[in-house]
Amino acid sequence: MTAEVFFGPNAIYTVATTFLIFFTLLGAFDGLYFHIYKFKLHRLPEARLEHQIHAARGVLFVPISLLLFAYNSAGWFLWLGLFLLLLDITLEIVDILVEKSARKLIGGIHPPESALHVTATAARMAAIVLVLSVKPASAWGLSSPVFLEAYPPFLAYTGLLFAICTGLGTVSQVWTMWVAYLLRSNQARGISNEGNPIEDYDIPKIYIAMPIALALEAVLRWIRPTIREEKVGPLPPKNAILYTYHRDAMLTLSSKTLTSLPGASYIGYHGVASYFPTLYYSILGIRAIRFKNNIDESPKSQIIREMKNWDGPVVIRTDSGRPYGKVRASLLDLAAATGRPLVPVVQKADRFITVNEHTVPFRNSQITTYFGEAIPAESLSSLDRTAGREFLQRRIDALVFSQVSH
Repeated sequence: MTAEVFFGPNAIYTVATTFLIFFTLLGAFDGLYFHIYKFKLHRLPEARLEHQIHAARGVLFVPISLLLFAYNSAGWFLWLGLFLLLLDITLEIVDILVEKSARKLIGGIHPPESALHVTATAARMAAIVLVLSVKPASAWGLSSPVFLEAYPPFLAYTGLLFAICTGLGTVSQVWTMWVAYLLRSNQARGISNEGNPIEDYDIPKIYIAMPIALALEAVLRWIRPTIREEKVGPLPPKNAILYTYHRDAMLTLSSKTLTSLPGASYIGYHGVASYFPTLYYSILGIRAIRFKNNIDESPKSQIIREMKNWDGPVVIRTDSGRPYGKVRASLLDLAAATGRPLVPVVQKADRFITVNEHTVPFRNSQITTYFGEAIPAESLSSLDRTAGREFLQRRIDALVFSQVSH
């Protein structure tokens, strides 16, 4: 910037921009570090109202920043911005009043965060007062044009960026409230949250998975009511491990044959990919568990430990993590450790497209689910891992080939 920017006609705008940037940085740090990372307010039932207030203020911040900083508003646009500012100040006062009870379990609001709040509020109000102080008297009349001469680019762009960042922050607040809702809903339905990605709350992954899951559900709500279903083969035992292919995942989600099995659990244990299906099943109210690597226990050990406590069938995509179409030898370990029988399952649609190696059914198509014969765990005990894996591979491949003749 030149000296003219600091000391010339734009000096007040420069100072206002500096305060606005300072407020943005403090607000981002407060929300990400104190609210989500350190205190995890989204998990505190007592902080639910405070969290909702933060989300409401985020919604107000977007038009306020556009009307007061991005655009040089006047007339009734200016008064609209001030009215929204008054609403925000009212919510801020309510926020202060409820913070003590909301933070009771964590010892109230901590001094560093309190100091940050005061500093951030002062910076924001300083930026607003400075911008308003240079508006001409005519700008305050309701008959004035709604926009005056544009602000200097550095202020306008900062105001626009602040609006965008605030919008993203508001989305973050809504996500966290949705996550808390899912956890409460699961508990109300008697669904365990252990191993669930919404309980782990890995922020980068869940922010990617959640919108994808919601978008997928919107599409499937359009497809699912038109699907016709058929079952071929014996129904699996109630305690069976149903192993199926990753490519059939969309067929499972589009039909009710597997998702309606009483007491069924759906498991995954690899990387980001398992976040999506387990999160999606949670939205549907189905017990879906994701296990991940940690220092003390491998994902397979976690699965075996939990499966011993489950009564219903377990559904697993045996080729998750690729290569698709290849059975994992770990199925032998799951069967041997839990005594559960293994049942191969293959699904097919008569009308579909293939997207990234996944079969996606069309509307008004028929989905047929093929169940293989149950394979008792004890019948596999005499086989080594290679022979056992090949045996399971042949059993599920036989179902794939049987589709042709069906």
